Amino acid sequence: MSDDGDYSNVELSRDERRLAVSLGDPATGSRDIYLVDLVRGVRQRLTMDPSHERSAVWTPDGRQVIYTSRGLDLYRRAADFSGADEALVAEGTSKDPRDVSFDGARLLSRRSGGETTNDIWVVPLSGERTPRPLLQTPANENYASFAPDARSIVFASDESGASEVYVMSLEPGGGKVQVSTRGGSFPRWRNRNEIVYVAPDQTLMSVAVTGAGATFAAGAPSALFKIDAVPGPGSPFDMTADGKRFIVNSRLPSRVPASINVIVNWTALVQPTPHP
Repeated sequence: MSDDGDYSNVELSRDERRLAVSLGDPATGSRDIYLVDLVRGVRQRLTMDPSHERSAVWTPDGRQVIYTSRGLDLYRRAADFSGADEALVAEGTSKDPRDVSFDGARLLSRRSGGETTNDIWVVPLSGERTPRPLLQTPANENYASFAPDARSIVFASDESGASEVYVMSLEPGGGKVQVSTRGGSFPRWRNRNEIVYVAPDQTLMSVAVTGAGATFAAGAPSALFKIDAVPGPGSPFDMTADGKRFIVNSRLPSRVPASINVIVNWTALVQPTPHP
């Protein structure tokens, strides 16, 4: 399946039947969240606010989509298009949703402001929903997601001077391990024993991982295949739960039509052939 458009952010629902994307409108310059029915090939607009909407993620049950709206804050809306959008975290600082835990209880988000740049925060999705910082340093941290067992997170950080991929334990006594070796961003868990990320040369890389917490270890990265990803506020790729199929927001080849050159006064260019 391929579809031409100003897309960013591709997120498969857990049942792999739908895709959430952010799509730009060339007429207005704004973006909206659309849901794509991958079975029927139907694309339907979810958000109607005239401001920018981006970075949509699904709740595990597929009933809600969480996204950035009004350019700053976190909102959610029912994925069956019923009701209106609901403000989840509205406080006037720039943020993007990144991942919802498998039990649906917590949201990882990217947040910036104050004395630091991009940080990783946790938002409870029930009760008071008070956000709290999970990783707040002078470096840029982004694109965090929970491990399938929720005992750690994977994320990208430029603390070394270049963007690299790290896994950090959420357990007491657990540390942080760098899993990329020559740069990387947009990491995702392929399964509990493998992480996939995008290298600086646009190659999808795979890293085998074992253990958790203090026993976590990573293997050597290996190349899967190259993509030509379109830059944007969300991840340019996602994959099915079995890790065998990928969906990539990639550039399409140029569609410039073949050109026709018209030569004026062409007869003057033709010289008669001399006879022997």
